[in-house]
Amino acid sequence: MHARQVLAARHGITRPESAGVLVTTKVTIGAIETLIQTHC
Repeated sequence: MHARQVLAARHGITRPESAGVLVTTKVTIGAIETLIQTHC
């Protein structure tokens, strides 16, 4: 198990929710970086 999953489990956060947040954050950051590179 990854440390993040262990911490999430200890804090009572369900894995699907925490994983979804991580994926959404990565996708959002990736989209922003793509937009910045496109405009520059």
